[in-house]
Amino acid sequence: MIEFEWEEEQGFGEVFTIQNGEKIILEEWGLPNWGEEVEVGRYSISECIEDGGRYEPNIPKFKEGKWYIDIDENEEYDSLDEAKARCKVLEEEWEKRRIVHSKIDYKPVSDSI
Repeated sequence: MIEFEWEEEQGFGEVFTIQNGEKIILEEWGLPNWGEEVEVGRYSISECIEDGGRYEPNIPKFKEGKWYIDIDENEEYDSLDEAKARCKVLEEEWEKRRIVHSKIDYKPVSDSI
């Protein structure tokens, strides 16, 4: 018995064996289906409306009913409000980094030695 596993770069795939010339699918997964996107500042939030992808055997990467922010697909949220609150924090962190960066006094490097 030989076991094969493949996953297309977009995220769908399967695990199967071949026994006596017959393909036996042990697990297969497809792409998630998404609801409409909600724009919050620099980020897009989407609700997964059908499981998809694969995180671990028999565990989908994206779960139906969960919300995801485009910047970090590994984090899932139970509601749109929870995801929006996270976006607000991300926006605040970005703004702090931008302000700090703008206060750095850059001096040109001379070409002469």
